[in-house]
Amino acid sequence: MIGVNYEGYFGDRRIEDRGCELQRRLFSNSTRSIQGLSLNRAEQKAYYRFLHNEKASEVKLVKELQARCGRQVKGKVVLSIQDTTEINLTAHKGRLKGDSGFGGIDDSKGIGFKLHPSLVVDAQSCFPLGFSSIKMWGRDLDKPNKAVRKYQRQAIEDKESYKWIEASEKSKEILSEAAAVIIVQDREGDIFEQFKRIPDEKTHLVIRSRVDRNTDDVEGKLWNKLSDSVKLGDYQVLLDSDSHGKTPGRKANIEVRSVKTSIKAPGKGESIAVYAVEALEVNVEGYEAVHWRLLTTWPVTNFDDARLIIEWYTWRWFIE
Repeated sequence: MIGVNYEGYFGDRRIEDRGCELQRRLFSNSTRSIQGLSLNRAEQKAYYRFLHNEKASEVKLVKELQARCGRQVKGKVVLSIQDTTEINLTAHKGRLKGDSGFGGIDDSKGIGFKLHPSLVVDAQSCFPLGFSSIKMWGRDLDKPNKAVRKYQRQAIEDKESYKWIEASEKSKEILSEAAAVIIVQDREGDIFEQFKRIPDEKTHLVIRSRVDRNTDDVEGKLWNKLSDSVKLGDYQVLLDSDSHGKTPGRKANIEVRSVKTSIKAPGKGESIAVYAVEALEVNVEGYEAVHWRLLTTWPVTNFDDARLIIEWYTWRWFIE
């Protein structure tokens, strides 16, 4: 990977040197706290001054990171894997300044930041190449609920879920030198508007289906059409135990199906062509089986193509 280089970036050699030093220290230590990675009090203060300096703003740091990633991907087929997480700062509420930019999080009584990054990896080796997009925000603490906001009538740009489309559009821009870009998202990214806006001749989506959508076909609903299709093949995979789902570690038998179909916009006649891939665990008793339905714009014409889509989706766990 290309190392960070702030030379000439902030317009101040001292700030640039301090930023490079902090980055090296972060990658050579197990701790991520400024106090923990500083060798002495003077160094700790110097790192804090760097982070609070207006020249080394969050926006500039992200832009440098994106530019470095863009140089890494030239000529490569890459995955841009998205997910959302949050930084819970509720325990530090009394120490935070009002202009720190924090806001509400999933915990109704908590405060902190929401973070939506796009991790880029090589599509052949899964080697990490950087980040094509990083969005950080805090929810308004007095934000009305969905009913009051008439959420269903809001434009997609006014919804928090727009983060998926926004990150995809930024990734297309940053990764423009790549040979192809496959954007990978979980069920929250199953937004019709995204399938409409993002794909092009070298940008594709792999998203786990959240909604059993209508199709243009006489067979009707997407999920039934997929499950009723001819099995392309099967394979076995070793699965780790899952304490949340209370499922044991096991050798799973997975059946694979795929269809070329279309998905229709909610309440509209507009439709978009996609490929759907199903990975279904069979011969399961006593616990919930693995069952993925994946939507993609990457062509799927045979068993190997379908297995590739499933494999790419499993790489989403690298960002968890």
